[in-house]
Amino acid sequence: METTTNKTFELKLTRTFNAPRELVFLCWIDPVHLERWQCCPEFCEVTFREGEYRPGGKYKVCMRHEGTDNWLTGEYLEVTPHERIVMTHGWLGGDGFPKTMTEVILTFTDDGAGRTRLDLLQRGLPSADSRDDHGEGWSSTLDRLANYVK
Repeated sequence: METTTNKTFELKLTRTFNAPRELVFLCWIDPVHLERWQCCPEFCEVTFREGEYRPGGKYKVCMRHEGTDNWLTGEYLEVTPHERIVMTHGWLGGDGFPKTMTEVILTFTDDGAGRTRLDLLQRGLPSADSRDDHGEGWSSTLDRLANYVK
């Protein structure tokens, strides 16, 4: 008898940036900022990006890593200026459809000293390996953002 499980995994990361909350927030939704810091791990390059950065808006991104194009898509569920972004996040398979759709929640908090605390939560990851791989990618992405907002 085969059993299945509906267990999913979560990734939680917290980072403090030496930049005001308004700037850190805009880096995630303003196309000018996105183009400059890429919003991807340091070991990747964004070769395509389109999106509507509003609730209900969809986005699509191609990240190239070692010559391989990796396509990502999702939808913005919530965009609360300078406070919170909630979006779906799914890597596309060869058939053009997301293999697994997860939810990413970004919460921006002003620390009162001109710095911004960013809490990232990604829910619905299918395995511990997927959680760990996404953790590596998001950590590198946040490193890239820290360098950009300096």
